[in-house]
Amino acid sequence: MKKFFKRLAIILLAFFALLIGTTALMTSFFEGQVGQRITKEINKQLTSELVIQGFGLSVIRTFPNVAANLQDVTLMDSRGGALLEAREVSLRFGLLSLFGSKIKVHSVVISDGILNIEISPDGQPNYDIFRESAEEPEEESSTIVSLEQARLRNIELSYSDKSIRQEASILVQDATFSGEFSSEQFSLKSQAELNSRFVDLDSLRYLPDKAISYDAVVAVNLKEGSYKLEKVLLKVEDSAYKVDGSIERWETGTYFDLAASSEEAKLEGVFSLLPAEFMKNLEGFTSTGKFGFNAFIKGQYNQKQSPEIRVEFGLQDGKLSNPKLTDPLKDVSFNAVFSNGKFRDNSSSTFTLENFKAYFNRELVEMRLEVANFDDPRIDFYLDGVVPMASAYGMLGNPKITGGEGEVEIKELHLKGAYEDMLSPSRIARVQAGGALEFDDVGLSVGEEKLVIDRGELRLDGNRMSVENLRLEGAGSDITFQGAAFNVIPVLFADSLNSQRVELEFEASLTAKQLDIDRLMKFSALTPEEEKEPEPVMDSLRTVQIEKRERISSFLKGSFNADFDNFNYNLIEGRNFTGKLEFGNNIMTIKGKVEAMGGTFDLDGVTAFEGRPELKAKLVAQHINTTEFFRQSENFGQDVLTDKNIKGDLDARIVIFAYWDEEGNFLMDKLRVLA
Repeated sequence: MKKFFKRLAIILLAFFALLIGTTALMTSFFEGQVGQRITKEINKQLTSELVIQGFGLSVIRTFPNVAANLQDVTLMDSRGGALLEAREVSLRFGLLSLFGSKIKVHSVVISDGILNIEISPDGQPNYDIFRESAEEPEEESSTIVSLEQARLRNIELSYSDKSIRQEASILVQDATFSGEFSSEQFSLKSQAELNSRFVDLDSLRYLPDKAISYDAVVAVNLKEGSYKLEKVLLKVEDSAYKVDGSIERWETGTYFDLAASSEEAKLEGVFSLLPAEFMKNLEGFTSTGKFGFNAFIKGQYNQKQSPEIRVEFGLQDGKLSNPKLTDPLKDVSFNAVFSNGKFRDNSSSTFTLENFKAYFNRELVEMRLEVANFDDPRIDFYLDGVVPMASAYGMLGNPKITGGEGEVEIKELHLKGAYEDMLSPSRIARVQAGGALEFDDVGLSVGEEKLVIDRGELRLDGNRMSVENLRLEGAGSDITFQGAAFNVIPVLFADSLNSQRVELEFEASLTAKQLDIDRLMKFSALTPEEEKEPEPVMDSLRTVQIEKRERISSFLKGSFNADFDNFNYNLIEGRNFTGKLEFGNNIMTIKGKVEAMGGTFDLDGVTAFEGRPELKAKLVAQHINTTEFFRQSENFGQDVLTDKNIKGDLDARIVIFAYWDEEGNFLMDKLRVLA
């Protein structure tokens, strides 16, 4: 019996090998003829043209079907451009079709290509390339396309609808569509793995670089133009959504009646559905806990109207984590609702975040947010709670900060008004704002240094922010700030170009028992790791730092009354400095009197920060020890007249011209000192 089955297996293998081999041989004889027939018949159905560069028949990898492989395919659109470009379009049909008068194509696989779909401003598509029935030639076709399955592999989909301002770029990694496509009514089954490059809707970008997949069963009625979603599972990144409802094509537009829900979604999954510009401050947040999501779209969509859209989501007994937080927010709960409102457009759209509560390292944080009218946003924001810096220092966005301690108490911080008013100093008075930040031994570690805000408070009252007894200790310094500033909110909301020409107007006092300028300046210097980077990289990092300094100085308009007991900069040591620092138009003016180098200096200097920084200073020196003057000034970069060969006292009037390049490097060769 064993020999019988063995011989039977050998016979069957030999039979199938002979059958496949014979079929493969026969297809080589039909190859040219079939290629011409298929290309000719397809072009008969088109008002444009299908161009192929090569053709081949294959049976071994598709047995028992035959694959007619069109190679390097270009399908022209209705405007003379390329609708489809593909490395291969493989048409599948039964083996016996080779011996009949008609080839019946039942599936197609399109691989490695680009599909360009464009709709003009007047609503005309570029894919309207198929002949109407009345236009079709009278002779009987030798090729019948009765598709039951279509598959796309590695296809770049480019979509642009200028009539409703929509664009999308999507990589179709693998997608299958199966059903009786030749029927007016059929059940469509489809699965797909996609990568969304972007989807632009009304100038907002959605789904940038997001992984998307779906598994769907849709009841299609081509005659009535209806699509009923019977079983659809949509997955965006790691969040899955059940979608049901229907879509109908009306003469006046497309009618949507869709609902989506999820019991497995996460907060980060919902964030990924938001416009990219809203995601900037939300990236990295992940959630655990009981998360609920429900949404619906209902109504007609055309050039004049949009459907009603409502999205609700919330978290209960949850946890929020972020790589920038050393500890998560715990016991998180909130409810959020988005609606496009009465008019179903941006003007009536609202987003509300209600009843947000969380514990941050056992400290309660409460928040509320409402945004109305997305065309001209009105914001209502409230925040109250305690932020432990040991957990939150990473949110400051400075990689040089490596640790934190102490607490910042946020006291009823609120902001209410139109966003445009918040940007404009002339209209900021319309905005309601208030609250306070109170510091309690707040410390930040930067490398080996630590800065501690020992005490102090920032209090916001309308457009005025007062600084009350803010004491900063660390890095060899002990500094106290006191004063007031205006236009803080417009400065915080200003764009990178400061197009509103916002200025932070201030009047403040700055007192210091000790000021170590060298150690303080290290906070903005490159880190040891950055110093090891190649020179072009370091130049780029320095440029970024200078741009940040220029941006800060461009906002400043005001003055500090300064009083320093002791200070040092490089080798220069001074004490009892009294004077005034004034800022405006990216320029700092300093006037004052200081004891240094055994005598006194009257100082009058101007520093310009924009572009290539430069300093011009006038000094009136009295009873200066010349040896110390040259030593602490590092002999002004020369070795002819030095502290080693000069003695005595100096009374002089001195003018100093100093320059830096765009990257912040001091130009010693351009230093000029006139006395």
